[in-house]
Amino acid sequence: RKLVAKSVLLPVIEEEVETTAKRRIRFMSWNVGGLSEVFFAELQQWLQLERQKDISIIILQETHWNFSGGWSTTNWHFCHSTTGRKGSGGIMVGVRTDVVDMHGIRWYEADPGRLLQVRFFLDKQQIDVLGFYQYAFLQKVADRENQVSGYGLLHRDLSEKERADQDHLMRILQRHKLKALNTWSRKSTAATYVHAKGGSQIDFVCSRQSVADGEAKRARPVDTYMAGWRVTGHKPVVASNPHRWTPWKQPKRQDNNVLKDLGDNAPLLRYCQENQPCNVKQLREAVQRAGGIAPTKAKKPELAPVDDSISGCWKLRRKLHIAQTLLGAGFIFVFRYFRLRLAYNRAHRNLKKALRARKRQRTLELLSQAETAASKNDVRGWYGIVNLLCPNKNAQRIRLRDKDGNLMCGADECRELAQYARELFMAPEYPKLQLLPIAAEEMCIERWRRAARKLQAEKAAPNNSPPLRNWKQHSEPVVTILQKLASGSLCCEEPVIPTEWTEVQLAWLAKPRKSPSTPANLRTVGLMAGDTKMFMMVLKDAISERVMQGLWDIPQFAYRKFSSTIDALLRGSLHCEQ
Repeated sequence: RKLVAKSVLLPVIEEEVETTAKRRIRFMSWNVGGLSEVFFAELQQWLQLERQKDISIIILQETHWNFSGGWSTTNWHFCHSTTGRKGSGGIMVGVRTDVVDMHGIRWYEADPGRLLQVRFFLDKQQIDVLGFYQYAFLQKVADRENQVSGYGLLHRDLSEKERADQDHLMRILQRHKLKALNTWSRKSTAATYVHAKGGSQIDFVCSRQSVADGEAKRARPVDTYMAGWRVTGHKPVVASNPHRWTPWKQPKRQDNNVLKDLGDNAPLLRYCQENQPCNVKQLREAVQRAGGIAPTKAKKPELAPVDDSISGCWKLRRKLHIAQTLLGAGFIFVFRYFRLRLAYNRAHRNLKKALRARKRQRTLELLSQAETAASKNDVRGWYGIVNLLCPNKNAQRIRLRDKDGNLMCGADECRELAQYARELFMAPEYPKLQLLPIAAEEMCIERWRRAARKLQAEKAAPNNSPPLRNWKQHSEPVVTILQKLASGSLCCEEPVIPTEWTEVQLAWLAKPRKSPSTPANLRTVGLMAGDTKMFMMVLKDAISERVMQGLWDIPQFAYRKFSSTIDALLRGSLHCEQ
């Protein structure tokens, strides 16, 4: 019989948990060997578990997806690169949404589907993530240098060519001061690829030597029940690096230039009743403070949760793993194993069926929303829903590169675009004309009201300026203030145009079917504030009649009312007949 002590015989000192103020970046690298819809759903749920919630970056190799692009979900920003060959290669890098905003991410496909670079800023520290996939070594193509690389990772006697390649690989690690983090653990737990005959270490994660501390060297592969239908495969390698920048030790600075929407129109009404007009800056602050009601933006319905189905599959896999170790104990364990195998196959089929059903249900809900928007003649809402159903895959974000082909950060991109815009738009010399007074009737209140009615509420506006919907929804007091301001500035003996009405913010968009890596492949769109737009409409309304009268005798057909291409063709044919 066994003697069991019910109380502790000796006092035990509890281990003190060391607390540190240093923040760490935890990341994961995994060769998934094909990322199916079921596998991707399991991966996203696994990353939401308590032990994996601090993983901020994931790098996946061999996704076998056939598109390149970037997109965002509730918890992650993803960038994917494909090789262009079906069922081959593919690199995906994911960053959590609470780490960085999607607009701060830059990515570059150095070798499509095999080498992907992602750059972003964590606080003020630049982070570069490189996802690399190397083809498996094949002896029959060993003589082709353009297809084989990395002989330095083979643990066997090397030929002369292989030793030269090994030296090349080691020089790359030495030049960039890299350290393989998962080569410092025990050999018994270092295998990253498990197969029927054993295991081998063929997946590696590297980081700079300056951040490869003792905790980082504890990187190792972890066991998981994901993709349990596979007998062989790679393991995910989890590691962490210290984050040197500590902004929480410094006082936070508040930006006083950001206008806040408080829903208070008292200043706007006060400026409307005063005889002396306010300036443009005060008017914009009052319009921003008054706020506005934004239309409901179309968004995809939430997918039905399948957490219970995935958890059920994981439980059956654990039971299968235990039952497999007891197969030699008797036939009853064999039958038990086959019964569990059948139950797991059934649960896996139900999971795939549930994933297809929830995807189909979301599509049907979007189609129903599109029909409702079409019946209400809501063109904007209908277009937004159609864009969710069939997104534009050609849309690209700006990712400028320098002369050496390296990615630029946001500040460098701004300087490069500013220099390009200066060369593109700035004339070497231009005459400064003296402004003449404008008649008061040209700035009448009716023209300002017509301009306010023509204002499109949901068009883009410059940064740190009120949305156009605010100008539209508070148009009655706004047009009164603008009419006083324009009359006082332009209808006097020494007219002056307010500086804010002469400024345009440039928005850069990628040209279709061109790489957004240089400013020459971008096009510009000028963004104006609501008051500037209305001022331009009033000027156009005031001079359009005189301009059109002067164009009647000139053979110009563009930008004219009641003229089109047919008029130009008729004029040309009449000339030929004569």
